[in-house]
Parts: sequence; structure tokens; C-alpha cells
Amino acid sequence: YRHILIDEFQDTNPLQWQIVRAWLQAYGDEDDHPTVFIVGDPKQSIYRFRRAEPRVFESAREMLVAKGAANLATRQTHRNAQAIVDFLNHSMQSNPLYEAQSTASRHLGQVWRLPLATSQVDPEPEVENSEFSLRDPLQIAPMSKDDSRRVEEARLVGLALHQLRTQWDDKTPQLEWSQIILLVRSRTHLMDYERGLREVGVPFISSRRGGLLDALEVADLMALLRWLTVSADNHALAHVLKSPMMGASDDDLIGLASAEQATWWQRLLSAQAEASLNSVLERAVNLLLGWQQAATYLPVHDLLDRIMHEADLPSRYAITTPAANRAQVLGNLNEFLALALDLDAGRYPSIARFLDRLAKLKRSGEQDAPDEANIDAALDAVRIMTIHGAKGLEAEVVVMMDANHSDSQRDDLGVLCEWPQDSESPTHLSVFGKTKERGYARRDLFATEENFRLQEHWNLLYVAITRAKKIVIVSGIHNDKTEEGVTEESWYQKFCTIEAITPETIDAQVEMDAKKAAGYFTAKAPGSDELTTPKGRGLTD
Repeated sequence: YRHILIDEFQDTNPLQWQIVRAWLQAYGDEDDHPTVFIVGDPKQSIYRFRRAEPRVFESAREMLVAKGAANLATRQTHRNAQAIVDFLNHSMQSNPLYEAQSTASRHLGQVWRLPLATSQVDPEPEVENSEFSLRDPLQIAPMSKDDSRRVEEARLVGLALHQLRTQWDDKTPQLEWSQIILLVRSRTHLMDYERGLREVGVPFISSRRGGLLDALEVADLMALLRWLTVSADNHALAHVLKSPMMGASDDDLIGLASAEQATWWQRLLSAQAEASLNSVLERAVNLLLGWQQAATYLPVHDLLDRIMHEADLPSRYAITTPAANRAQVLGNLNEFLALALDLDAGRYPSIARFLDRLAKLKRSGEQDAPDEANIDAALDAVRIMTIHGAKGLEAEVVVMMDANHSDSQRDDLGVLCEWPQDSESPTHLSVFGKTKERGYARRDLFATEENFRLQEHWNLLYVAITRAKKIVIVSGIHNDKTEEGVTEESWYQKFCTIEAITPETIDAQVEMDAKKAAGYFTAKAPGSDELTTPKGRGLTD
């Protein structure tokens, strides 16, 4: 090779760098060496879990410059609007890897800070101590306070996005949902965020890796399989009846809950014998009777295929699903059917064995759990992504969820590895457990690792913000341990120079590219840390 280009070099770890160096050194004479061109941005190094670190980039630069290479640097972006760059220049001053930058974008842009979500869990209602007391037949566990706040956070974000779409500048086309990305640090709370967005009518596409078994439509089929193994499982039957495959109403379920027979299935059979079932429940009983019989001899895949056909699941779920989510739901149904064939080639001797295997997959986490179906990315829906997953992408509007958090928690278990970027092998390698077990001799090594961790914490913030072309919106949940609810050294705290806004207080006629637009901001004066806040929101030029 005469010319070698290595992109995204800030994500290189010492071992990979050793491979590249050994390759180059193998060319022998200097005259035979190829030209090497590396591209990277140390402040976007966010793959520390792969041992990537900015020092490798610095080492490579020093080596190539010593061999006569040119060092070219740019501090101008062509993506981010002026307001976003101004915010970065102000908030990243303490970041040793950051240098003030400019933008070639002609958009002024905006930065919004939404109020922290403070939703409380409602106390459980008092119910009669009766065998047939019915609170919510589909609720397995009450929502925790933390989950409730994350649902509320998503609702606030959804309302702000609705307002933003109504006030989008007339000079530009209508803001599409697909031009918005919601960024999360991890997938831990995705289901809560999805619930909040669903409640306010925001269409979304969620990149839940390993999330197939958590999808609502798949949960419906799993509940049906559980009931087919144990017909006395009232909860599973209630789930199936309420799902789109049957479409029973709340009144139908309340009527079943108040009947006299021991199980809900017995109550349905008794009501059918008395010809007292409505058309919805009559259809449900007939289908369930047929599936019960088929379950005694059909493999799981063939049984699910028959259920999909006889219940006309694609049509029923398509009718009850918002257009933006329809492709995802239908894709997940087919993906679950394929999974039944993939697991041991579909040769499971029983439904119970199949469900046991699914439970193990679900407990295995993202690595082994089956993914949701891949769908057409051209759908007009908000994309929910992790910051790592969105690296390299861009959108008109970027929302940073769960920003009121401290930096990542220190590892309580792992491997401590010191590998200087210019060394051919590590100089230290040891395992560690809890803090008290770390030992005095490794104190400096752990301090160095802590600095790397903090640096990546701010690198993640930079990467998240710079995905946005015009607007950045930040949100989070209230921290009860602080007086104002804002977590010290959190990303959200960096945005506190901007007064929090709500959809009700956003001006109805914001002009995106006019100098009077609210939400634009720059430093008050060169070298000043103060920011002006006209109209009680944002900063203006």
C-alpha cells in the first residue's frame, strides 16, 4: 500500500495502535513506507470500555510529525448552529481537550432546558379485601417513583416537541418527526420513555438492542403461551383477552372478575354454555379452544403460525397501532415467529420448555437477548438512540434525556490495566473488587483511571450536543438529595445558565433564523463567564 487513511482514530486502543505500528515498521526502509493520514477528534473519544483513550491519538500524532508529517487542525464545524457552538464554547471551558470553535452554519439555532420531572407515584387506592377485587388485571408490579418520573420526563419532552413543530419557521419545510433524535445514556429506562411519548402522541422508533422480548406485542403472545400451559393462570388470560388479538373491553374483564367459578377460563366456558357471551368473548373462547387442542401436538413455531393466521394478528395489530409504530409492531410479530424456529430448530417438546428458554435469554441482557425487528428507517418517527449509537449521525433537533445525573459510577469489579501508548505491552495488570480492597500501592493508577473516566463523561456530553444541527433540548428528573433538584457536576447543570422553559411558555411565533429569536446566546463579552438571558430564556446576540 502506498497510502493509508485511518478514520475515527480517537477510538483506537493501545493494542490496536501496536498492530498499526508493527505493520508500518515491517516496511523496512523509510523510502518504502506508505504515507499515513489519520483523522480523529480526541474530545470525541467515548469508547473507554474498549480501552480507547485520547493519549493514543496524541502518541500517533507525535510519531508522524517526527517523521515529517503535517499536523492539520480545524476548529470549525459545518453542522452546528451558532447558538449550539456558543454554548459549547462557554460550558466546555474546563475541559482540557476542548478549544473554542466556530461554525460555518448560517443558522442561529436554539438551546432549551426543560424543567426537571418531579412526578410522584400516586398512593395505591384502597380496595375491598375480596377474592375478585380488580385493580388492574394487566399490572404486574406498581410503578416505582423513579419510573414515574422518567415517564413524566418523556411526557414533558413530547409536549415540547409538539410545540416546536407548530412554531417551526415558515421559511423552511415542516419539521418532520424523523428529523428529531432522542439520546439516552443507556437503554435501562427505554420502556418508561416510550410510555411517556406514547401518552402524548409522539411516534417513535426505539433502538432497543435485545428488546424483542420486552415489546408489548411479543408480551401478548408470551402470555398466550403461558395460558396454554396453565389454563388456571387468570392473569395471563386477562392479558390475552385485553390484547388486540381478542379486543375485550374493561367491562368484559370486570364481568369475568365478578363471576362465581374458580378460574376465569371456567367462567368463560360456563357463560358460553349459557349463551351469555358477547361476540368478542365468543370469538375468544372458540379460538382458545382450538389452540388448546393444537398445543398438544404442534411444535411451538407451527402453533404460533396457526395463531397468527386464525386470529388475523397482522390486521388486528395494524388497526390498533399508530401508523408511525405499525411497521415495528408487525416486524416484531414476525421476528418472534422466526425466533421460535431458530431456537433449537423449533424442536422443543413443550411450550413450557420454550418459555423457559425465553426467560433465560431475557435474563442474559443485551448480549444474547433477541433484537427487535429492523424496520424502514424512512418512517416519519422520532428516533430513540444511545449516544454511542448516534455517533456519526446528525439531526435538526436533538433531545438529551436523563441529563441530571452525576458522572458514571466507579467500577466495583474489573481489571486494572496500565498500558502506555508507546509501550509494546502493559506495565501493570491486576484485578480489583470493592474500594476497600484496592490497596495503597495502586492508588495512583486508580487516580489516573478516574481522570480518564471523568474526561469521557464530558466527551459524551460533547458528542451528544454536536449531533444537533439547529436545536438542542435537555431534560432530566429531579434529584431529591439536592436543594434545587440539580445534581452537581451533571450535564444538566451546564445548562442552568438558561432559564427552564415549558411548552406553555414558549413563544408561539419563534422565528428560527431571525436575530430576535429567543434561545440564542453568546458570551456577554470576550473572556467573560456571564451569559445574557433576554426574555427570561436563552441568550441572544
